[in-house]
Amino acid sequence: YFSLSNKKMKREILAIFLLLSFLANPGSAASFNVTIIPSTINATQITSLTFVFFNLNDTQNITQLNISLPTGFTYNSTTLSTTSGNCSYSASNLIICSGSPFIANNSNTNVSFSVYAEVVSPPSYTFTFTAIDTSNELTSNSTNVTVNDVTLPLILSVYPGNATIKYSEDGIYVFNATFSDNIKINSTEFFWNGILEQINYTSSKTFFVQIVKKDLRVGIYNYSWRVNDTSGNSQ
Repeated sequence: YFSLSNKKMKREILAIFLLLSFLANPGSAASFNVTIIPSTINATQITSLTFVFFNLNDTQNITQLNISLPTGFTYNSTTLSTTSGNCSYSASNLIICSGSPFIANNSNTNVSFSVYAEVVSPPSYTFTFTAIDTSNELTSNSTNVTVNDVTLPLILSVYPGNATIKYSEDGIYVFNATFSDNIKINSTEFFWNGILEQINYTSSKTFFVQIVKKDLRVGIYNYSWRVNDTSGNSQ
């Protein structure tokens, strides 16, 4: 049994405690921030991205940085570059960068590569990063990119097109079209003499629709198709 009423003893115990705490925690893990340029890209187009990493720590260098690509993004293998150290593409959409150091304390490093995004936001997709510093401590961060779809869906083929068809009593007349989109088709519309007559829905990238008409009289008829994708683009 002992008493801590003695001020000198209190100071000695406190000093020992502070020393042990310092030895157990010689420095904090290297924290970093990241900026992506550009932060908005277009779907199904090869786009170059530059990631600017800044090491916020005063003492710890970053020796390794792992970059994980979001699902739906494909890495373009011919464009990887960095302003420090070396980067290489690994399996499962992972890029591994390293150096001695890769990012020095209180400094920045850029990593650039191209991606192909076969997805469309909502609302954005997340790149994640894991850094290892000179004390082998891990730090994570992330940043988002927005993917827009500006590509119109396509009407690939139309039958019978602008054609004159011979009339036949009790004849059956077939109209069909094939559609495609870079992401997904939402619906197709068939117009007969300017009036919307039929809508077909789908969630595929290619779609075929057939319309059958009977009991048409001799005359001139106008028909047209429209296709809409899931991003609000139409043609």
